[in-house]
Order: sequence, then structure tokens, then C-alpha cells
Amino acid sequence: VIFYSHTRAREAVLAGLPSRKAFVARNTLVLDAALTREAGESFTQRFRILHIGRLVADKKVSLAIEAFAIARDRLPSATVLTLIGDGPERDALRSLSRRLGVGDRVEFAGAVAESCLPPFLGSSWVCVSPGRIGLNAVHSLAYGVPLIVAEDEPHSPEIELVQYGTNALPFSSNDAHSLAAQLIGLSSDRDKAQEMGVNGRRRVASDFSVETMIRGFDEAIVYAHSSE
Repeated sequence: VIFYSHTRAREAVLAGLPSRKAFVARNTLVLDAALTREAGESFTQRFRILHIGRLVADKKVSLAIEAFAIARDRLPSATVLTLIGDGPERDALRSLSRRLGVGDRVEFAGAVAESCLPPFLGSSWVCVSPGRIGLNAVHSLAYGVPLIVAEDEPHSPEIELVQYGTNALPFSSNDAHSLAAQLIGLSSDRDKAQEMGVNGRRRVASDFSVETMIRGFDEAIVYAHSSE
């Protein structure tokens, strides 16, 4: 059996699956290594808070807008919240940003092709995940952008990439003030943000590369063949 995460593999083994039959091929993305190297502006010059994901309910994008509205007066005046992705909540989120007085500082970028992402990621000092996290964790950390992640959500297996205090910070789920506090704190310490981004890039390269994923499939195939 091939699992997306070590957590699920361990659970299956505890439930009775022989450990020799449990293999892990972590979900990841095929990314251009040249684009994910330390490119982009200095962290002291970066002005974006980024969210990557569809504009749907379980991503809780409204929480990101609410937190940004709370934090805006304590963030650099050039700071913008950029939402990459599209979905059924777009119009409601536009209305919310206007009601909260940040309509001119919330950017709806829509669906963005992979090749067009580097300029967004290269000008972002943090990526927020107010709802369920998924491949946005790989995207963000592969480009060296640290994460702020809701603690208690039904996260996808990519949550194993997240290491609080090392490449990401947590905030209390459904609490816009908690998210705002983390935004303010990390914005005031860009050296820390950059260090966390470097840690994240290394973590993706070592444990979430395509080569690592392929190895999991390869090991499973070799085992299946040898046990015939």
C-alpha cells in the first residue's frame, strides 16, 4: 500500500497492515529548480502577504482578509494581500474587503499559471493558510516563503512539510486576531522570515522532491516483484 504521508502509513500499520507492505510517496509538485532558487527581492523589500488556493469555503480566505484588516495599520503601508486562485466565493470576498476598508489593498489575481508564479512568490514575505492546507505548502516553501498555518484544521497530508518555529508559524483556527498577531510579529522581523524561508526550501528539497516521491513508488514495485 502506498500512502501520501508517513502519518497515514503509521496509522495503517497500527491498524494491522504489515510494516513491510507500507510505503510512502509524498505528494509534491514538479517545480523548475532554477525558479525556486533564492530569487526575488530582499525580504526587507517584500510587500506581499500571499494566499494560494481556490476561493472556496474550506480555505477560509475571509479569515485572511479579516486578519489583514486588523493588522494593516501595524504593517508597512505598501503591504498588500494577494489572493492567487479563483472560485465561487470571489464576489463575496471582494465585498468583504471593501466593507473592511481594505478593498484597495486586496489583490484578486485569479488563476495563475505555474510559470507566472515566481514574481508573486519573489515579492512575498509570508504565505497564509487560514483553512485546510495542501499543495500550497509545497509551493510556498519551495520558493522560500514561510507559512502561517491554522492549527486545528483537517489538513491534507502536505501538513507534514510544516515545522512550526522552523519554516512556519501557527495561529489559532478561526481567530482573525491570532492570525493578525502573527502577521505583525513576522513582518517586524524580516530576518526571521527569510531564515524560515530558507529552512522551508531545504525541507522541500530533502523530503518533498519529485525524486523522493518516485523512490516511494520504486520501493513498492521492487517489494511487490520480489514477493511474487
